[in-house]
Amino acid sequence: MIVRWVMDPRRSPQGRVDDVAVGDGVLQALAYADVFDWPLSMDEVHRYLPVSATRPEVVAAIWSAHLAGRVEVRGDLVCLRNRDGLIARRHELEANAAALWPHAVRFGRIMSRLPGVRFVAVTGSLAVGAPAAGADVDLFLVTVDGRLWLTRALAIAVVRWARLRRVVLCPNFIVTTSALRLDDRDAFTAHELMQLVPLHGPDLYDELLASNGWYRDHLPNHHGHHGAAELAGGRLRRLGERLLCHRAVLPLERWEMDRKIARLDADHDDGSTEVRFDATTCKGHFEGHRRRVLAAYESRLRHVREMT
Repeated sequence: MIVRWVMDPRRSPQGRVDDVAVGDGVLQALAYADVFDWPLSMDEVHRYLPVSATRPEVVAAIWSAHLAGRVEVRGDLVCLRNRDGLIARRHELEANAAALWPHAVRFGRIMSRLPGVRFVAVTGSLAVGAPAAGADVDLFLVTVDGRLWLTRALAIAVVRWARLRRVVLCPNFIVTTSALRLDDRDAFTAHELMQLVPLHGPDLYDELLASNGWYRDHLPNHHGHHGAAELAGGRLRRLGERLLCHRAVLPLERWEMDRKIARLDADHDDGSTEVRFDATTCKGHFEGHRRRVLAAYESRLRHVREMT
């Protein structure tokens, strides 16, 4: 199922955005966030608006008669009507995020030192500041071509080390540098892409966004998160790179890939694009999260549009 967002709002001859179109975009942004029990700040509403508009135009739409009785505003935070209890919950989750981020930064730095790694980013609930107590640190990694599975094995060693320190890392999406174009081009994937917080590899981050410019069809006001650190260098990393990329290691890469794919496919074979294992992609989104989110979003949006 693909949810289509309202696009290309009408403009007046003077070039002003149609208030109703922006207002409907606000409802879409809030309905999507509501799936995750998350109110949005004014800046976030603008950032996750599915139509092109300025921030003042978004604020004006929030206070317009078109949205009266459909949204609630508490200070800088906005949510759907009768969902203002989420605002207190947001403050609790932000406290969880503040406690978890130092661990994510620490182990993200370690991941960036692994030979073969070209990019490290935090995804999931922590990326938007909303982790529940005991939440995982979800990671998105990019590796060199032809060495995804050996690099993944090194990353899993870091995962086990982190677990000894009561930090749960989950590198559940890994691609190579030749597979930066994402398969699914819908609202969910656009949000996941733009919500990820890059930790290391700024050049690869720019390339990732450039390879998926379609995200602007869903989030035209979002320009990404910048400020990622350069990959950590050092003599050990350079030595590891030479060893990992030596052609004599290729049979080991093939063996590790065949071994892990056979095990993963046997455990989770649902035929969806949320799970993919091959030479360029290790995508282990086993719970059908994307399908559930899009279905819930569609239901909420239908309900909020019917409000009077």
